[in-house]
Amino acid sequence: MGNRSPAAAPHGAYPCRGQDRWCVLSVWSDEEWERLVVAMGSPPWATDPRFLALSGRKQHEADLDRLIGEWTRELDPDELMGRLRARGLRAGAVRTMPEVFTDPQLVHRGIWRAIEHPEMGRHHYKAPPFILRKSPATPTRPAPCLGEHNREVFVDLLGIPEAEFSALQANKVID
Repeated sequence: MGNRSPAAAPHGAYPCRGQDRWCVLSVWSDEEWERLVVAMGSPPWATDPRFLALSGRKQHEADLDRLIGEWTRELDPDELMGRLRARGLRAGAVRTMPEVFTDPQLVHRGIWRAIEHPEMGRHHYKAPPFILRKSPATPTRPAPCLGEHNREVFVDLLGIPEAEFSALQANKVID
């Protein structure tokens, strides 16, 4: 179904002004549709009987997405998001990774943690989106390298004798 929903229309990511810029929008009722029509400036096509009820919008969803996309592509994603949210609609500007990485709120909450990785060098890991006062959940070590914990798993946890483990390594069964 991609970005579509069986219970909402329009429901998707729509192109905005700029290169690879998008805004998501989700309309779940005929009343919300009316608010979207006003936010769009009441274009004549929006009063087409095909679009007045959810069933019609779902039946003609491809046409609806095309028409909405023609409108959104002229707007900045943040401007569009603000306009739609001001009318109580569900909308959000889609962020690029550089925007997410430098988002002031995420930076403030310490979401991105720099940890030195033995093969990749300095790498940023994402901390959980929640903060626990008594037992902070935060990345403390880098992602493991391939086979880094083989001895712990095979010998310590599974109980394979050290000599057997060494033989499996020598025969390239375990690398």
